[in-house]
Amino acid sequence: GLSAHGGSLLWLPPAGGEVQRQRILHHLALAEAGTHPLSALLLRLQRHLRPAASLVLITAETEGGWLPNLLALVRRGIAPTVLLLDPRPFGGGPAPEKLLHTLAAQGVRAHLIPRTLLERPEAAPGRRGRWEWKITPLGRAIPVMPEAPEWQPEEAGLP
Repeated sequence: GLSAHGGSLLWLPPAGGEVQRQRILHHLALAEAGTHPLSALLLRLQRHLRPAASLVLITAETEGGWLPNLLALVRRGIAPTVLLLDPRPFGGGPAPEKLLHTLAAQGVRAHLIPRTLLERPEAAPGRRGRWEWKITPLGRAIPVMPEAPEWQPEEAGLP
């Protein structure tokens, strides 16, 4: 499923299949920062997430005001992973290292996503990362999967 709190609240309940995956990817591609606190979204999610569910949280908010509500989900058996966009190269937010260490101390997996990762060619839709077609000598078109990105997130800001 997907929950996003950009211009408006979005909730796609968990479901399987290719159509659901495409809907999620579509909404992620169009996602924008919201005006509502992340802590409020996490509070609203508490009634929708079942124990043993996974949660991937993508945010650039490094002050951590949302951390108590995330830890409440952890106590309910939710398994979160935080993808923390480094706000410093974009001119905002405090350094993320303190929050990354706090998350690690609480047993929450966290990855720092640097700006350089977002500037890689495969991160730009329409330029790379699309399927390509190979034409055989007999004229048959075969889809060729693009190469997987060669990046690894920085693990909780630790060396």
